[in-house]
Amino acid sequence: MRSPMCETAADAGFSVLEALVAIAILAAALLPLLELQSQFTRTAAAIERTEQRITLEDMALAHISALNIDQTQEGSIMTPQGQIIWTAKPAVESRYARDNSGGRARYLMTLYDVEVILRLKSGAQEQLTLQALGWHPTQSVLSGF
Repeated sequence: MRSPMCETAADAGFSVLEALVAIAILAAALLPLLELQSQFTRTAAAIERTEQRITLEDMALAHISALNIDQTQEGSIMTPQGQIIWTAKPAVESRYARDNSGGRARYLMTLYDVEVILRLKSGAQEQLTLQALGWHPTQSVLSGF
């Protein structure tokens, strides 16, 4: 009967075959983690593209709403996220604005349909359609005096 203290050199440690089997099991266990990392990377890139698109849309809406479309019916601007290009066409016939008493004011108002193209730095392109109000005075402020 052998005593546990009497091990030979061949019995001590791992064999090469045992080490290879352990490495194969470890690799098979880590493979799903590699796929999960790849999916995480793709998701992070998609989120970044979406954030850029949303930021560019917000910038386009802010810029178009700040413009007097009657004076700038087409144009483009560059932003850090991409390019905003717009073209406006009258949607309805122009009308005079009304003053506080209900009478005709000195401004002629026009509602425009505005086509906006967003070109992101990533190469993606998106198109928006919105409406904006344009105006221009028909008489001088001093003509009422």
